[in-house]
Amino acid sequence: MQKFKQGVEVSGKNIHPEIRAEENFEVIVYSPFLLNKKLPKEDEAYMKKFNVKLNYVNSADELRTILNS
Repeated sequence: MQKFKQGVEVSGKNIHPEIRAEENFEVIVYSPFLLNKKLPKEDEAYMKKFNVKLNYVNSADELRTILNS
C-alpha cells in the first residue's frame, strides 16, 4: 500500500499474507487517507477483473450506510 497522506501509517505487515476471499467480496476504502482520493488504476483494474466490489467512502456516515445496506 502506498501513497498515503503524511501521518497515516499502514503497513503491508498488518495485512495477513495468506488472506483469501470467497464470493461476493467487497472492499471499502476510506478516501481521506489517500493522496489522490482513489486507489491506483492498476489496483482498481485488478479488483474489476476479479469482480471485487469497490466502495469509496469519505465519512463515517457513508461507511454506516454501506454497512447497513
